[in-house]
Parts: sequence; structure tokens; C-alpha cells
Amino acid sequence: MSNDRQYALGISYGHHESSVCLTSDDGEWVSLREESLSRVKGDYRFPVKSALYLLRSKGVYLSQIKAVCLHEKPLRTWLGHGFTQRLSPDHYRFKAQHLRYGNLSFQAQAKAIFKIEPSQVHYSNHYVSHYLNAKAFSPSLEGHVCLVMDGYGEGASGAVFSGDQTTWRELRRFKVTQSFGLLYAALTDWAGYNGNADEHKVMALAAFGAPVHRDFIRKHVICGRGLEFEINRNYFNYDDVTHAGYTAAFCEVFGAQNDRAGYSDMSSVASKAAANVVASFQAVIEECVNEIISEILDGASPGTSLLLSGGLFLNVKLVSKITYLNSNKRIIVPPSPGDAGSAIGAAYFLSEKLGWPFQSRNDAFCGPKLEHLTDYPHLYECMKLEDTAAFMDDQFSLGHSVAVYQGYSECGPRSLGSRSLLAGLETRSSIRNLNEITKRRERFRPIAPIVGEGTLITPIAISSNDATLSRWMGTLICGDRLVGASSVALNNIAHRDGSMRAQIISASEMKDAGIHVALRKIVDSGVTLGNTSLNIAGDPTVFTPLDLYINLRRMGLKGVFADDVYYKVT
Repeated sequence: MSNDRQYALGISYGHHESSVCLTSDDGEWVSLREESLSRVKGDYRFPVKSALYLLRSKGVYLSQIKAVCLHEKPLRTWLGHGFTQRLSPDHYRFKAQHLRYGNLSFQAQAKAIFKIEPSQVHYSNHYVSHYLNAKAFSPSLEGHVCLVMDGYGEGASGAVFSGDQTTWRELRRFKVTQSFGLLYAALTDWAGYNGNADEHKVMALAAFGAPVHRDFIRKHVICGRGLEFEINRNYFNYDDVTHAGYTAAFCEVFGAQNDRAGYSDMSSVASKAAANVVASFQAVIEECVNEIISEILDGASPGTSLLLSGGLFLNVKLVSKITYLNSNKRIIVPPSPGDAGSAIGAAYFLSEKLGWPFQSRNDAFCGPKLEHLTDYPHLYECMKLEDTAAFMDDQFSLGHSVAVYQGYSECGPRSLGSRSLLAGLETRSSIRNLNEITKRRERFRPIAPIVGEGTLITPIAISSNDATLSRWMGTLICGDRLVGASSVALNNIAHRDGSMRAQIISASEMKDAGIHVALRKIVDSGVTLGNTSLNIAGDPTVFTPLDLYINLRRMGLKGVFADDVYYKVT
């Protein structure tokens, strides 16, 4: 991006996962979450910090901004849900407050921050933004259908689209009362975690249970098949935001709300009971979504691709089931299918309105390039090592957790080597050290292996869909498909159900992303490592060198691999 170009901004905020996408008239773009700079997990506020960071980093003046676009029509979202009669006074008070603090004031905020005119402010559609987010990661896309499913937006909870390279149309909408996103948020709250934030923890919890309630749920809770399914509102509250998302009737059947502290002992009766409920809902949602996919693909040509977008498809277990059942289809899920990725979709929508190109990507490294630590000598001391890769390998052998900070940042929620915490797999203690001591995560949550393409059995023992999606969201595979690590090592990282969420990456992709040369050398040699995001559990992934320093101190790590060298924390 050069300074003589025109620029536009796609923006998503108002609910959670606030983000911005800066694009130019030559089709290049970059995306960043607000939480990366605010350090507020799931920050929903106007992404002013991330927007100004991108403008400064690219040398863009406010006078070069042609237009801005919100990911949805906010008044439709505000009016489309939560006006049922006889709700609590606190609910209506919250709705009134949203008039002032939500994204209904987008035009005024955009004018004040970017010094633009009302004619430069545009609005996409909530589900069009989700759809175009998926399309942005679909190079050479021809005929396709796209299934979007999330919590809610503009009075709906999902949509189905069809299209080709140049045209598209919406086929149908899902009602708010059909929202699997709100259902999973309620289930997350019932399990003792934060709805709309901790669903990934509940997905991990499902592996410890059995779907013993499946038949009851299909008969009484999630009824019907295919596109015409219905969720029994007797068990869920989708209307009053000041009350829990689950009802007293839900608790009568499945038990009272759980305390997350109880999961420290997964052998307890309470933990097993909660895991059984979660496993049952996970199984039914997988069944129902696959029934919907079968219906929308019925009659489609053999070459039709399937795009999946919306927050529901952050569920890697669900996506892996879909790819398994549709191995003959090209399947695409964007790296950030939730609301954060909608900023990319809004930028795509705006580019089309302006007549600009919008480059399709096939990687997740769509964020800004991380800063060099040489500019922070008061925080980091560069260590002169004869062989940095050998030193990194020694740290893995000793069971130490290793921090890596280098290259282009990922636009999705998962770290893929540029901002990662890694560990060797030869001892269970090294994984426990990474997960529970360094990272401070719950014991039941698995660590994903990061795998070089050459480590897989040749020919690749997973489908092309799995191989593609694994590069940014991971794909569930069994340990016998990997040959680069010993069976003991794989047992150390396998989840309760024997699966692992492999992140498969090629040497060329790691090089293009600017990932540390020592990590590239080790992964490319066939070593499989445990990989997770560079942060304390519950915090945003680190982004700035100052964030990095604070987190390294909190995690008790003495240094970090960056700038193709090793830095000691001062």
C-alpha cells in the first residue's frame, strides 16, 4: 500500500469481537481486532485504536479515506430482537442504553474520528458481511452455496446464499428462534463459562461426556429436520438479555448451572454429568447442521463449493464432522468466521460498491506485521547464540515452554506460529507445564499440534478440505496419521476422545508469513510441537512489544524468539 492511493475501512462492532479492515483501491487489505490494542477480551466498542493503528502503520492520511462501512444495518438489529411483551424493566433499560452506546451511532462516530461526510458512510447487511468474509478466503471460486449461522443480527440468526465469482443472491433466512449460536451461548453459561466468549471451552468439555441425552433433545428441544428445524423456547430464553439464556425447564431436565471450578476434577459426578449434557447438544447440533447442508446441496452440481461462515463455525468439532461427511466438496471456512471477520466482509462489500478489486487470500496471516524488538532495548536484550535453532530445540527437550513473536499476525482467534507458545511433546510434563502453569488454562483443554506438511503420511491421509482448513482453524485427526512424533508424544497431546486439532503448515507458507527461521527449521524437519496462543488464558493474544513483555513476565518466561534471534527479558 502506497501513500498516493485511496483507502476504505470495513468495521464490525457493537456486540463483541470488534475489528477493522483497511483496504485500498488496488485490492490489498489488512485486518486487526480492537482487543489487540485495548487488551479487553472480546472488546465490542468502536475499533478506534485498531483503525488508527492501521492508518499510521500504512502511512495513510485521513484525507485519503474514501469511505467507511459498518458490517450491518444497526437499526434493523436493534428493532429486530428483544421487543416481546412482558419482558423485564431491566431489559428495556438495556435496550435504551444501546441507543447511545451501541453501533446505532456509527455515522456520528465515523464522522468524528475519520473526518468524513455522511455520504461516505455505508452499511452492509449482517449476513452478507459474513458471506463475503468467507468469499474473501476463496480464490478461484466458481459456483457455490454459503451457509451462515451465528447468534443473531438484523432480526435473524443465519442465512443461505448462492453465487459464483461475480454474482450472488440470498436464498433464505433463519429466524432468531432457530439460533444455534444463542443456544450454544446459553449452554456455555449453564456450564459455568461466559456465553459469547468461552464456547471453545465447552466444545473441549464435550469430549469428556457421552451423548446420553441425544434422543430427548431431538424429540423435545431441537425438533424437526433440515431447514425447518425449531428450537423449543420452553428451554431457552432468547428475548430478555438480563436473564440467563436457559430456563427453569432446562434446569429441571439437565440440572442446575455448573461451577467451572468443579472441572478441576473431571472424574467427579458433577463434571461427568455436565460433560454428558454438553456432548449431547454438540452431537445434535452436528446432526442438524449436516441435515441442513444436505438439503441446501441437494440438486447442486458436483463442482459446487460449500462456504461456511458465522460464529457457529468456530466450532472445529462441527466443521470436522461436516468435512468428513462432504469429502467430495470443496469446503471453505474463513479464519475468523465470527463477528470479527465481518469487518473483512464489510470491506469487501464496500470495495464492490466503489468498483475496487478485493484480493482473495488463502492464508490467515492477514494482520499487521509484528514490530521488531530491536527498537525496545530497555525491555529486551539480544543474545548472541551460535545456533538459535539448536537452542530452541534444547528448550523443547528440557520441557520448557517457548514463546515466538515474529511475522505477520493472524486475523483469526488461533495462533499459527507468529504469536505462539510452544512445547515439545516427548514428556507429558512439558504439555502440563505449557497448559496449566505457563498458560494457566483448564486442565481438560487440549493443546493443538503444529505439523509440517512433510510430517503427514504421503499421500496426505486427510481430505483436501481438512488440509486447507487445518492451516488456520485446525482439523480433528487421529494420531496414527502423523509419523513425525513418537506414539508416546502423540499420546501426550491427544484429547480425551483420542483426537487432536492438527494445524498443518507448509515451509513456504511459514516463510511468506515471516515466521522465525528457527521454528521453521524445526517444524520443517518433521518435529511435531504443541502450539497455543501467546497469552495468559482469558486475555487477548499479545500484539505490541509492551504487551509481550508484560505477558512474558506474568508467565515466568525468561525470553522470546523474535527477529530470527533470541531475546532475554531485561
